[in-house]
Amino acid sequence: MRIPPIPHSRGHAALFAVLVTLTLVVSAVPVVAGPSTLTTAAEGPKELIAQGFADPDVVRIGQTWFAYATNDFRHLPVASAPTIDGPWQVLGDAMPGGPGSWAVAGRTWAPDVQPNPDGSLTLTYTAQDAASGRQCIGVAIANSPIGGFVPYGSGPLVCPLSQGGAIDANTFVARDGTRYLTWKNDGNAINQPSTLWVSQVTNDGTALVGPTTAMLTVPAGQIIEAPDLVQRDDRMVLFYSGGSFASCGYYTSYATAPAVTGPWTPAPNAFMTQANTGLCGPGGADAVTAQEGLGGGDKVVMHAAAADGSRHMYSIDLSWVNGLPVQGGSRKSSLDGNSLAEIALIQTDGQIKAWQNYKGFDAMPYGPAAIIGTNFTDPTRVRFADLDDDGKSELIQVQADGQIRAWHNDLGFAASPYGNSLIIATGFTDPTRVRFADLDDDGKSELIQVQADGQIRAWHNDLGFAASPYGNSLIIATGFTDPARTVFTDLDNDGWSEIALIQTDGQIKAWHNDLGFAASPYGYTVIIATGFTDPARVRFMDLDGNGRSEIALIQSNGQIKAWHNYKGFDTMPYGATQIIATDFPDPARAIFI
Repeated sequence: MRIPPIPHSRGHAALFAVLVTLTLVVSAVPVVAGPSTLTTAAEGPKELIAQGFADPDVVRIGQTWFAYATNDFRHLPVASAPTIDGPWQVLGDAMPGGPGSWAVAGRTWAPDVQPNPDGSLTLTYTAQDAASGRQCIGVAIANSPIGGFVPYGSGPLVCPLSQGGAIDANTFVARDGTRYLTWKNDGNAINQPSTLWVSQVTNDGTALVGPTTAMLTVPAGQIIEAPDLVQRDDRMVLFYSGGSFASCGYYTSYATAPAVTGPWTPAPNAFMTQANTGLCGPGGADAVTAQEGLGGGDKVVMHAAAADGSRHMYSIDLSWVNGLPVQGGSRKSSLDGNSLAEIALIQTDGQIKAWQNYKGFDAMPYGPAAIIGTNFTDPTRVRFADLDDDGKSELIQVQADGQIRAWHNDLGFAASPYGNSLIIATGFTDPTRVRFADLDDDGKSELIQVQADGQIRAWHNDLGFAASPYGNSLIIATGFTDPARTVFTDLDNDGWSEIALIQTDGQIKAWHNDLGFAASPYGYTVIIATGFTDPARVRFMDLDGNGRSEIALIQSNGQIKAWHNYKGFDTMPYGATQIIATDFPDPARAIFI
């Protein structure tokens, strides 16, 4: 079923520069109320590979991301990156021996690579059957993600010649471990209807198991292709492409069903079009979620046509509303990668004890505890931030010699989860002036210094978790003379951290980040809370994973009270309140991750 593209406007709020002025008025008790005044647009697509890399399939192996594409002068182009946002490097040909004896080289399309339980990898791909001239689906095996993949068997896995052949295979593994393969019969090649099909396969994907079930069908002359199946809550979501890939009218839509076998209901509107992404022909979508090892929020990786006619690889952030996909959202982080902020105590013996958030914004949401670090005796020198866009926060120490050392989070929420360490910066002798925040929604936290002259300088994280990853620097704000009162946090789920000032009158003023990582990116300003006179007791964190930071107060009785952010970046956005923890009498040692 073809879903026509629907026009949609996009863009960010108007652009402003910020000059901060401090005001003094009478203090008050905490207040939470106020009308909504601002709506923030979703961030647009990001170009990941700026050369031909069509029909991308992305997979994480260990700590590295790999992407595979339709053939160019290589049978199976492969690229790698330390994070899903890059930087991506095209490596070469992952199937140097070609598509196999049954196939003709030069028409190897739409690869799909899936790890197997034994550590090997299975590639399903489309290639031209030498005997019939039709496109059919083959299988290849490799022990390394960079290849070389060797074709498996003497013929194709799926090749329904009476239906025009088969293209665009995609693997889906359900939560119960059952493995499926989806594909399209190429009815367009013989002026017949085209159907997206699904079948269970063996646990290495080399053979079909049981019946084949039709998912969606379009009449002859219409196009449906590139299926990609995701399990979300209690439903299945099937992304697919429609229209001609050679035009800007190519688009991505989706359908939903209670089970893999259906019944499938197409969405009323297309998910990605030229109108709502700004890209020419966004299609060949690959939804990447936590099940595939992506922490901090989901993404869709796809291709779109560039000015030179080649199809480059892009991504967008993916959110879910009532179990349905929505463009936008932001990169998020926590200790375990589920975006629900953990709480930690930097103990006087140097151990860091963390409690896992398993309930979101709720009364006493913290459950199991673990010691996640030792020998950290000075809490003013400890920071947590996601440096490499895996959704799991690194542990960072601003050392007495001015070097900043970071330990990589290998295990998430676990005892001693931190592994390899690196020096990520030097020359930062005053830890009270050092901050980390993601300013541009790439999931890699920038390094920020609140300088003695009131200017705030930020260095862009170019390399993720790496030695000295910070590159270009900019002045992002002026007039912030007291670092203890200066806070960075994302209030509206756009992934661009706002700046906030805890004023001496107890009001908290926030400036909206309009430009991401840019000179003076902060514009529109609102008062987001009042009655918070002691900045040492104020914290911001995302407790429920919705990308909008809650505010919390570490009270003198050791209880921590949190207010829920239900309106995003807005005047007084905080509503319901909960006691989320007790027995934290020293605010200097309490930290949210």
